[in-house]
Amino acid sequence: MWTRERQPRSGNWHAHCVVNLDRDIKSKFPVVEVEAGDYRNVQPWIRVLWRDLREGADRYGFGRISLLPIKKVGPAAAKYFVKYLGKSHGSVKSDGEERCRLFGTWGTKRWCNARFSWVISRIFRKRLMWYAKEIGLEDVVEIRRLLSDDWWFRLRKPLLRVVLPDEYYQVWDWNSKSYQWDDLGFRAYCADLNLYPHIPTVYRRQRLSQFLFHFEVGKSWGMDRKRACAYARRQLERAGMGYQRLLPVGGRLL
Repeated sequence: MWTRERQPRSGNWHAHCVVNLDRDIKSKFPVVEVEAGDYRNVQPWIRVLWRDLREGADRYGFGRISLLPIKKVGPAAAKYFVKYLGKSHGSVKSDGEERCRLFGTWGTKRWCNARFSWVISRIFRKRLMWYAKEIGLEDVVEIRRLLSDDWWFRLRKPLLRVVLPDEYYQVWDWNSKSYQWDDLGFRAYCADLNLYPHIPTVYRRQRLSQFLFHFEVGKSWGMDRKRACAYARRQLERAGMGYQRLLPVGGRLL
């Protein structure tokens, strides 16, 4: 299995792979010596394989490639790899890469029935990234730990109605070093704005949609309406959006 992500500073692709060599690479591998830069006691067949990988990487234009044994047991390796699979969902894709695969498998075809459909949606990945940043999480995979396993069923609808800041709909252009609109992002942006036709400005639509989402998060934690409203107000204040102008006018929140 393999997974890849973009490096945040350079924008280059970085991949992690788990492979079966059909040989025991772990038992006699001098882990401590290799980490110190001493390769003298590495088995000859492994060094031959390293040489082939270096030559292949150079031939096909890849960067540095390393092949090392799994340090611990299988379950620990699986947990490590799943972490990168989770990070790949938030990997930034450039214009034209929307359908680019971020993970896959070799060999016999395998099927994976995901519980969530956001894997194939750039905009929904952006929604998760927005929420993770709003509440100070380092990674979107921590959202389930915070909101519980069934958060998708309880909070899917309000999250899909959030009007995000512009850059979450845009894609990063490495040539101009700035965010740019593409067709997918602009259509999603317009669709989200149209969910609140009675609100006069874009800024107020963003505030109202985010307030309603945080309100539903509070209710999902067992808060009554008053406490959930206070929680949503605090979240907007933390984000610098200012709740004080979200006043009820004509029976509606503005």
